Amino acid sequence: MDNDQMNEFGLSWAQRRVQAFHEAAGHPVAAHPRPLGPDRLKHRVAWMQEELEELAAAATLVDQTDAVIDLMYFALGTLVEMGIDGEGPFQIVHQANLRKVTSSGITSREHDGKIQKPAGWVTPEYEIASSIVSSYSPFVLVRAEESESCAAVLEMVSRSLGAADWTKGRYHQALPPLINPKESLGIPLDTVEPFLLAANAPLREEFIPIEQMSEATFADAIAESLAEFPSTFAAFQPGEVYRSQKSPIRYALIFKLIGDTVHLVDPDEKNPGLHSVHVDDLFAGVKAAQDGLHRVDRRKE
Repeated sequence: MDNDQMNEFGLSWAQRRVQAFHEAAGHPVAAHPRPLGPDRLKHRVAWMQEELEELAAAATLVDQTDAVIDLMYFALGTLVEMGIDGEGPFQIVHQANLRKVTSSGITSREHDGKIQKPAGWVTPEYEIASSIVSSYSPFVLVRAEESESCAAVLEMVSRSLGAADWTKGRYHQALPPLINPKESLGIPLDTVEPFLLAANAPLREEFIPIEQMSEATFADAIAESLAEFPSTFAAFQPGEVYRSQKSPIRYALIFKLIGDTVHLVDPDEKNPGLHSVHVDDLFAGVKAAQDGLHRVDRRKE
């Protein structure tokens, strides 16, 4: 049996059936990745907790099996509500668990035998974030380091536009490197065009300053940018956008606008990946950064 046949009956196969139940029963089905809201998260956790309690009380093989399958059904339903295809993340977690089996054997927790993480263990969270970004956006996630988010965004742009060959994580093109993190740290917030020109990159960039947009016209500007340019990004103040504590200004890619929700790829080193934010919050964050919309495409030869 080849991989395609195996995948037909894999996690995605089961999740599609749970999604069909959600659609028939009027339960939420997310078209794009999004975290659960507090109320919905509370309900999903409570339902899965009920199944765990049934499993704990089950005394027969049939009752235990029923409780486990119900738990799996609720878990897959949670992924359906989050808009996440679990196949890719499952494979990543599976491979991460296999890394717990080292050449020197495994380490088990003494009181219950749970397999422990070996020395030098690397958690799979970034791999999961990268998988989600690649599955639901035209970009390949690049994680920023410290304040180098602009460099990470430009790297993702250059990859998606084919401005550089990034196979095996290295440059293989004759052009000078597009991304130089040390130089990129000094980019002014009003435009990244000087950096692109200095790097002799085969890209063109147009800039719409925030002063030319209002809260009422910001969504239209994003929609027009996404329709005309393959890549759109902006600097923003995370505290305004995510309604969290203030942190240094950083850049993020904007790849979709659905209603009042903007989907973006944030390279933040501590929480990289896809984020869904309200367009008014993004406007406030961009305004606080005194930036605008950077629109990037391949430069015409």
